[in-house]
Amino acid sequence: MIPKGGRLAKRSALTVRVRISSLDRPWLVEIATTENVSSSGVRILTKDVWKPGERVNIEPTGMLDSCQAHVVYCELLRTGSTAVGLQLAKSHPDWVVESRRPSA
Repeated sequence: MIPKGGRLAKRSALTVRVRISSLDRPWLVEIATTENVSSSGVRILTKDVWKPGERVNIEPTGMLDSCQAHVVYCELLRTGSTAVGLQLAKSHPDWVVESRRPSA
């Protein structure tokens, strides 16, 4: 639950390429970009429509560990992209730190 005063975890405006794949629809895999990230969630921009509640695996470029998450919302944007809000299955404090490191 998001408190009335805002989110539990502070988000950072950060653009990172990620690979998102559905655990419920294995054929659905996409390269996307983040709009913002936190240790417990991420908002990404995609081309495909993702279903709220759908279980996904997200792999930020250059990171060793992938994260499991579920889709909280999917919003069609005027630009033709889709904004997808993901909640990580478990808090991943290194997500933000590792995402800021330069890719090798």
